[in-house]
Amino acid sequence: MPGSPDTLLVASADWPSEADASAGAVLTLPIDTTGRLGPITASVAVTGPSYLAYGPDGRHVYASCRWPADSATPGASRKHSGEVAAIVIGPDAHLTVTGRAPTAGHSPCHLTVDAAGCHVLVADYQDGLIDVHPVDRVGGVGDTCSVAVRGGSGPDARQQSPHAHMVREHAPDGRFLVADLGTDEIAAYDLDHASGQLSTVVQSTRLEPGSGPRHFVACGPDLLFVATELRAGVVTLALDPGSASFQVRAVVSSTRHDLAAPSAIVLSPDGRHLYVGNRGPDTIGVLRIEVSGLRLVDEVPCNGQPRDLTFLGDRLYVANQESGTIAVLRYDAETGGLDGPIQVIEIPAPTCMLPYHRTEGRSE
Repeated sequence: MPGSPDTLLVASADWPSEADASAGAVLTLPIDTTGRLGPITASVAVTGPSYLAYGPDGRHVYASCRWPADSATPGASRKHSGEVAAIVIGPDAHLTVTGRAPTAGHSPCHLTVDAAGCHVLVADYQDGLIDVHPVDRVGGVGDTCSVAVRGGSGPDARQQSPHAHMVREHAPDGRFLVADLGTDEIAAYDLDHASGQLSTVVQSTRLEPGSGPRHFVACGPDLLFVATELRAGVVTLALDPGSASFQVRAVVSSTRHDLAAPSAIVLSPDGRHLYVGNRGPDTIGVLRIEVSGLRLVDEVPCNGQPRDLTFLGDRLYVANQESGTIAVLRYDAETGGLDGPIQVIEIPAPTCMLPYHRTEGRSE
């Protein structure tokens, strides 16, 4: 692996704290030249972190946070709003919280930072909304400046209302795409970078009713691969240049097992394969990207229910939230195959991971 010793940032939703209600932390773990994780070197307390995202400078990271009692099933008591925490990464990957701001919803599950580093956008699952926070000159985060409240439902029992599960900027056109598990949509919004105001929906792609889109990954400017949690599939969306909207091209399964609930979806470092975490069978589905479409070519165990996946060099790191472990799998760049795990460590409820190069800033 290039550079000085690498580091893995890990969001732990159940990291012990003095007050159980505010349990949670972001941790740093060194990675040696074999890809193995060492003991925790730093931690900073944040309440129930569910996702992490870098600012464009690679020295600031933002966490979407929710109180543990508020992240339960619909109908649970929700006394607290969610929160965005701004964290700066110092020398030797030391972490410091530099600011916090309440979110418009109670259950923020995902967030992203715009390419200019001016705003943080947060997707809220239970309240079905996207809220926008300004970023100041030193990387701090301010109060909500814009909110997009979604509407709609779907045929599944979990789709009685919108559930915004992911938001990310689509680089070719600068629009922000939202995966809504509750309405079976990939919706696009424009952001006014001066004011932080979100537009109304400018494009919407409907997936199969009851599929439940959760996370997506872009492959070049024209393809989007969407993991569907309720139907255990991966949907290929192709950008139509005439209408500037996505069209459904194909749907394939991410697993050979029944009753699977896909979670994270990532591309291989060379962009030739796709990897999907399958909760239920507790596997990683390996799909080859071919001219004719996606093809499931392998499925390997990952030692628990995978919540998040990230590559660093020739290793795939798997955060198994329910089993409280992180597994390290070997990645074969020639075949796209996975072997292992070569290591499994215990971390309470890991929800998200970010690779970090100490000498270079964040890992792309």
